[in-house]
Amino acid sequence: MTSTSRVAWVAVAASLGVAFAKPCSAQSPADGASAQVLFDRAKERMAVKDFAEACPLLEESQRLDPGVGTLFQLAVCYEGLGKFASAWTRFKDVASESRAQGQTARADHATARARALEPKLSYLSVDVPEDSRLPGLVVRRSGVEVGRAAWGTAMPVDPGEVELSASAPGYLEWKTRVKPRAGSVPLRVSIPRLLAESDGHIGAAPAATGSAPDRATPARAPAATRSPLPWVLIGVGGAGILVGGVAGALALDEKSTLEDGCKDKKCPPELHDDVDAFDRWRTVSSVGFVVGAVSVASGITWLLLDDGKKSVQVGADFGPGFARVRGRF
Repeated sequence: MTSTSRVAWVAVAASLGVAFAKPCSAQSPADGASAQVLFDRAKERMAVKDFAEACPLLEESQRLDPGVGTLFQLAVCYEGLGKFASAWTRFKDVASESRAQGQTARADHATARARALEPKLSYLSVDVPEDSRLPGLVVRRSGVEVGRAAWGTAMPVDPGEVELSASAPGYLEWKTRVKPRAGSVPLRVSIPRLLAESDGHIGAAPAATGSAPDRATPARAPAATRSPLPWVLIGVGGAGILVGGVAGALALDEKSTLEDGCKDKKCPPELHDDVDAFDRWRTVSSVGFVVGAVSVASGITWLLLDDGKKSVQVGADFGPGFARVRGRF
């Protein structure tokens, strides 16, 4: 064989080697070993239903060494954690990848698991009207950007509160929190037109339709302007009612003794101390109940009416055989 022929054969062999070589992976043996350790640890935690610890382990294992088996276990873990939308998405991904690999049984199983989750899914649609579509507008759902193609489309979300935000250069950021409920009717949230930074105001909350409750709350006075006295009144009132109850019980006990020993409203000298005790406990009981009830009512009224400016004045007068409480709001 001439030198030219040898060169030609070497070139052909090299080209065949390139054609059939396995693509190189960026994963290192250390990554694969770490991923396996994390996977095994996650399976142990899932066996005792500790999904809160297992899911992060599987996430990191999947990041280090992506695989359909790990992805399936991650979906199972999310389902156990109650993150139904995340589980549904992973089961769908497992079904797609398994079908592409010819693993029909695994694909069918993952599809069935995904369908079983669909009645539990919550849906949220982020609508952006034309007049709200400012240049550079970015809409985020729980910190993740919602692309323009997804605007107005109901997407499954995990149960619980979802934070929505919208921002654009030169405009104030807008934020709100909503809580979609499971069901076929999606919660729709409309993004308002943002206010320019020069306006110095924060945009109003959006009109949300669907199953989420109305989260608007009336403005309250700053905490710094609120007096602690209404809580003091309520506490004092509660103590007064308690004292009134105890004194009343003691008065009844003394009354029972007097009823047994006194005839025709006349008591023998040895019961005079019991008569005095009965009058004393009866007075204490009356005062305790009156002061307690009025104080509690005053404190509650103060809290309901307080706007940081109103005042409440409460006083009491006591004397032999009487108790009087006065107040002004």
